[in-house]
Amino acid sequence: MAYRDRPAADEQVLDTFDVAMERGGQTMALLFSGAMVFGVAFAVAVLTDVPPAIAPWVWTFPVGAVVFGAPAVVMWSRRRRKLQIVRLGADVKLRVPGQLELTFPLRVSGTQMTTRIGAGPVHHVYLKLADRHGRAIVLQEIRGAAYGAVDDWLSKTEREPPAESYELSGAGDAVRIRAKVEALNAELAD
Repeated sequence: MAYRDRPAADEQVLDTFDVAMERGGQTMALLFSGAMVFGVAFAVAVLTDVPPAIAPWVWTFPVGAVVFGAPAVVMWSRRRRKLQIVRLGADVKLRVPGQLELTFPLRVSGTQMTTRIGAGPVHHVYLKLADRHGRAIVLQEIRGAAYGAVDDWLSKTEREPPAESYELSGAGDAVRIRAKVEALNAELAD
């Protein structure tokens, strides 16, 4: 944890979740895919008899894997963030340190969409949280067939206010964040 991410003396971290900025996700996936193609080509070339026409070019395969893989790893590390729910005295805040801070109580909205890749369903779960100051965050969780759709999920996402978008890293994080936010909203209402 970097020095600037440490909680203040009067601050209590209630929960922390791993998130990633949505920007750059597709570019990173493309770079990782290119690195994998070159890596697999190199492994096949090493483990099998290489045709004479390709043999002089085998050295380019690990170079290609590094050329695509290095920027992908750098992008991946720069996209990672921590989402924290913290208590500061009487206030409760949801924040991504250095980027976003929402003050409770939060309005909760969201939706769930199912797409298919081949025969398998892929569930996109969206959770939007907005505070009374017009700041908002959208959290996206992608769940495969093994996890299934989220039961009793929200049915409509508020269009306003505009929101920063982040991808959740853990399966079930959207459900856990929603439950935590609703519990804290109820606690603050009392």
